Amino acid sequence: MKKIRRAVLVDDDEVTCYIHKYLIEYLSIADEIKVIPSAIEALEYIAENYVDASTQEQEVDLFLLELNLPIMNGFEFLDALRKLTHISRKRFVIVMVTSSANPKDKQKAALYQDVLHAYLIKPLQPKVLYKLITDLT
Repeated sequence: MKKIRRAVLVDDDEVTCYIHKYLIEYLSIADEIKVIPSAIEALEYIAENYVDASTQEQEVDLFLLELNLPIMNGFEFLDALRKLTHISRKRFVIVMVTSSANPKDKQKAALYQDVLHAYLIKPLQPKVLYKLITDLT
């Protein structure tokens, strides 16, 4: 199976990050794993690193975004991401990964199809993650 270049874990929970990082390493599906503990930092990271695709690499990176983050939650992050016009959204995909079983969250996530690739419930399962990467590569 082909690897993605980078998996970015946007989550403030160290245990979840450890588990997801271990799973990604175990499945050997990414060359690099980056942990960003806040949505604000993740937005800044995207604004700085995913500019015009004509001069950058064309590989797709995977962002695993927690919904329940302090200061800026996952939906607020997606709203702010929509406002970034100078970035190449073809260079990354965002998957919301949350422990929220609230059906309203899943319904709301469906309104973000333009910036959100999928909505998954924690903990990530190896089969689900493997299929996700297979679909991206």
